[in-house]
Amino acid sequence: MIKNVSLNVRKGEIVGIAGLIVAYVKRGAAQGTWVASHFTWLIRTFWYSFLWGVVGAVVLLVLGI
Repeated sequence: MIKNVSLNVRKGEIVGIAGLIVAYVKRGAAQGTWVASHFTWLIRTFWYSFLWGVVGAVVLLVLGI
């Protein structure tokens, strides 16, 4: 069961990174349209969640929970 959970997490990471790449690539083409703000939001959301994931991992390691 743990193996399946780990595999699903990896799939989620791959999909998130793929979405980030697509957002960076397509953001230039969407410049000046209403979609541009959505690409910016997607990119910002990815990096904020990545940052908080790293902070959470560090806290978890430091506290040893």
